[in-house]
Amino acid sequence: VAELLPEIALALAGKVNATVRDGEKTAILKTSTQHGGAYDLYLQGRYFLKRQENLASSISPFTEAIKLDPSFALCQASLAEAYILLGYNKQLAFSEAIEKGKTSAIKALELDPTLTDAYLSLAFISMGYEWNWPEAEPNFSKVLTINPNNPSAQERFELYRKQIMGNFKEAESDPITTVPHFLKAYALLHRGKFEDALTAAQKALELEPDSFMANRAVGLSYMGMEKYEQAIEA
Repeated sequence: VAELLPEIALALAGKVNATVRDGEKTAILKTSTQHGGAYDLYLQGRYFLKRQENLASSISPFTEAIKLDPSFALCQASLAEAYILLGYNKQLAFSEAIEKGKTSAIKALELDPTLTDAYLSLAFISMGYEWNWPEAEPNFSKVLTINPNNPSAQERFELYRKQIMGNFKEAESDPITTVPHFLKAYALLHRGKFEDALTAAQKALELEPDSFMANRAVGLSYMGMEKYEQAIEA
C-alpha cells in the first residue's frame, strides 16, 4: 500500500486538473519506506502529531518505525517536528526539544538531502527557539528552492521576515519598552555588526538598567569587538 500512495496522489491530481509542479511531484513520489509495519507506525505518529493534546503519543510510533527501518527519512523528519511542537507547547523541556529536534532533522537530511520537512524544522528551531535568524534563512531558502509552493514554508518565512523588520521599525520608533531595542541588538550581533548592536543594547539599558537580555547583548557586543574587560563587566 505504501508504494501505491504516491501514484494515487498524482492520479487524483490529474483527475481534478490540478497542476503539479516539479518540486511538488518530487515530494509526492519520494519513497518513504518499503516496510509495511514501519509505514503503519508512521501513520499512527502523524495522527497523534495533528492533535495537540496527544502530541507526546507520536514519539513512540515514530521511534518504533525508525527501529524497523533506520533509513526511513520521512519518519525522522516527523520525529523532529514532534519534538519541536512538544517544546513549543511546553510539554517538553526547551533544551531537550531543541537537541532532539535538531538531531532528528539532521539525521533525516543525511538520509535524504532533499527532504523539505527537515529543513523546515531546522529553520523553525533557528527562528523560534534560538533567534538565530541568519541560520534560519538558508534553510527556508532550501525548502522554497525544492518546492516553491510549500505553504508552511511560505507562511513561516513571511513571519520570519516580518519579525526582523518589525523589530527594527519598532526600535526606530523609540518605544518605552526595552524589548525591540535588545531584539534589534541580537539581530545585529548575528550579522556581525557589533558596534551597532552595542548602540541598540545600550539604548535598552537606558530604559531598563536591570534587563538581563539587554546586559547580555552589551556583553556579547563587547566580546565581538574584542573588548573583553567590558564584556566581563556586562
